[in-house]
Amino acid sequence: MTTPQIHWSSRLSFIMASAGAAIGLGNIWRFPYITGLNGGGAFVLVYIFFVVVLGIPLMTSEVLVGRRGQKNPSDSFREVARLSGRNRFWWVGGIIPIITGYLILSYYSVISGWVLEYIFHSFTGKFNGASSSQVDSIFNQLLSSPVQMLFWDTLIVFITVGIVAAGLHKGLEKAIFIMFPTFIVITAILIIYALNTGSFTQGLRFLFEPDFSKLTANSILLALGQAFFSLGIGTGIMLTYGTFVTKKTSITSTSAIISASDTIIALVAGMMIFPIVFANNLAPNAGPSLIFKTVPVAFGQMNYGSIFSGMFFIMLEFAALTSAIALLEPMTMFLREKFGWSQIRAATKAGFVIWLLSMGSIASFNIGANFKIFNMTFFEFLDYATSNIMLPLGGMLVAIFTGWSMYKKDTSDELQLPRQSKAFRTWRFAVRYLAPLGILIIFSESLGIF
Repeated sequence: MTTPQIHWSSRLSFIMASAGAAIGLGNIWRFPYITGLNGGGAFVLVYIFFVVVLGIPLMTSEVLVGRRGQKNPSDSFREVARLSGRNRFWWVGGIIPIITGYLILSYYSVISGWVLEYIFHSFTGKFNGASSSQVDSIFNQLLSSPVQMLFWDTLIVFITVGIVAAGLHKGLEKAIFIMFPTFIVITAILIIYALNTGSFTQGLRFLFEPDFSKLTANSILLALGQAFFSLGIGTGIMLTYGTFVTKKTSITSTSAIISASDTIIALVAGMMIFPIVFANNLAPNAGPSLIFKTVPVAFGQMNYGSIFSGMFFIMLEFAALTSAIALLEPMTMFLREKFGWSQIRAATKAGFVIWLLSMGSIASFNIGANFKIFNMTFFEFLDYATSNIMLPLGGMLVAIFTGWSMYKKDTSDELQLPRQSKAFRTWRFAVRYLAPLGILIIFSESLGIF
């Protein structure tokens, strides 16, 4: 990663790294959970529709800009704007995603640290036979201890910085080729484990049985938002990863594969989690606490629960780390190119600031809980600002830029699709009209306008 011209070792590397970036903590609990409560198979159909008409076109657009610009997201926008005869002020379309992903990482690392602690608790048998109140107490004790949270957070930041500092081939790719397959293997083992709970069919019905009576207007908005957020659009990840994509790689087909992988793995995670939850007569609608409160109780009541609970949280940690690496990469690349720093220096400095910012999120749960920004804790404010304002804004800018500002010929050449082909015309219509409309709806709903 010493020059922007370096490429992925293979198309598989790009797919695994991108899928790993998209499959994070939120996908493991949020997607299966909202699917089950909003119509099961009916919700999945709506979600897939939005992935196709909104997610894939936007992902394709981000990779397109990254590959054509061959620089960090900000300078890629600037360079592509220059080539298209547009105002170079378009660099803002790249800097917003860089900052967005960076701020997300500052609190994402804190949550990833919780997962590390749960790996330790699992293998030491702390959850064995534990009641809901006991697990609640364990989690609350963690949140009340800034020192304990800082320890795990520091370890996460250290690992993330170490991988990114090693570069594309020696760091990111090596880590992905270890973590992503391990994630898949552990998931498969846990599904086999879930098959023996006696509640596997109940879990499948919860996830996949179509119930159109539950498919409300709010459900459709949830599907729309999930399609956008789950693919990592607007974080600068695909803009950066696109820089390393060779000209012979099909952007459109690869984006479709990444999107499909993200959806399939999220659903498979549900097939793994919910049979275990139902087998122990626990609530499947626990929301964010599903992972840190409900699942440990479920494993704690089962045979060999400590082993399988440990495996589950290792799987979850790998999902978290592949996303954390991807979130740090855009800022690292930006600093390296802007200041001429080495990869190690850029990653270290970017990581150090992340570590400092993460202290604000840690304090939000204990010593700094009374410090409010617009009546929100520091953690809540960062989550709200990035999810509800900055992500949609970044997505809107990339849609407008590739759909309206870039030359039609340039986008056609980069996508390797003839301008009169149905595939190209469909993509262009999506980014010019459907994506901005969808993002506008998400933005309006997030701000409470709807």
